[in-house]
Parts: sequence; structure tokens; C-alpha cells
Amino acid sequence: MIKIALVFLHLTANAYALSLPKANLSESLQEQKQGNEFLQIIWDTDKVIADVETQVYLKKIGNEMSTYSEDPAKHVDFLMLNDASINAFAGPYGYIGVHTGMLLSSDSESELAGVLSHELSHITQNHLARFSEKTDKQTYIMVAGMLAAALVDNSNASQAIAASTVAGTAQQNINFTREHEWEADRIGTTMLSKSGFDPSGMAHFFEKLKDDVN
Repeated sequence: MIKIALVFLHLTANAYALSLPKANLSESLQEQKQGNEFLQIIWDTDKVIADVETQVYLKKIGNEMSTYSEDPAKHVDFLMLNDASINAFAGPYGYIGVHTGMLLSSDSESELAGVLSHELSHITQNHLARFSEKTDKQTYIMVAGMLAAALVDNSNASQAIAASTVAGTAQQNINFTREHEWEADRIGTTMLSKSGFDPSGMAHFFEKLKDDVN
């Protein structure tokens, strides 16, 4: 099943084994730095759509949804990537990427808003930082960087080239806890309802994905 969610990449002990400090759950200068590094990785893929109208449309819905989130003051930003796969992801410091394939597969704004509310919930609930703190196996930015490399294939991005050496292991170990998924679904649906979008938009889109896979 294709998951539209915040993706955490578990690396095996013999790949990039490191001893690292725990992530701070609050926004900080360090988190901003990590977010900027992650954003650079995304831009280096050359897949970010520069079309103003497209970006404005995505940001309009995303920013509207964020005002109804559990932490409206949290930094968020949205990028559309030219990629046919049906996917979206949330990285450090509130950066959310949406693939064009995901947008084209949405039959209504409520479905798109549902996906964005799901990703926003991962951001407001600090799922990436909480996961890094719990596992204490990878740096915050390494997880985020590997996320970008796995989701957006581009041989010109040096990070993606490096990641390709462990791509098989990484893909097999992509995981996201059910607890965080359920939390993102629950909070995201509440966000949809408060914003005036159809609260069933998220469920409809995910159900459609299940049908396509089956």
C-alpha cells in the first residue's frame, strides 16, 4: 500500500552507524538549520515546480489548514514537486512536499486538504523529532535527507547518489509507527472539520489509494 505520510528511514547497524544526541522537540535554531539543509536537498533534485500559480494554490490551501492545526504558530512551508508518484512527505522545520501525481489523483480540494492536514499533523505532533529521540540511531537531518533521497530520485543530487548505495536496505526498512499514523489521521480529520472542508476527504483519498493498489 502506498503511504502518504511522514517517512522514517531505518538504516541498519552496518550502514551509517553513528552515536548521536537526542533531538529537541521544540523549534530551535538547530531545527531551522536542519530544515534549511533538508530544503536544499529538495531543491537539488531539480523537481521543485517554480510555477507561481501552482505554488500559490498549494500554499493557499496548506496555510489555511495550518491555521486550524494544534499549533498554528509552528513554521510550515509547502512545495510542489514534479513527480508522477502519488506521494507527499513532511520534513524538519515544517517543510511539506507534495508530488504532482498526488495532486492529479485528488478529485476534490477536500481530498488534497485531507492529505495536507495529515502531513501538518505529523509536523505539529513532532513525529520526526520524537522518532529520532526514541530510536537514537540516526541524526535528525540524516533521516530527513534519506527521506528526500528515497522519495525523489535524481542522479544529479549528490545526496541521492550517496543514498543509492544503501537504497535497497533503506527501502526495506521504511517504516512509520501505527501510533503516529493514527494520531495524524485523527488530528488531521479534526483539522479538516474545523476548516470547513469535507472531513471525509482524507478517508476518501486513502480508500481510493487502497482500491488502486488492489
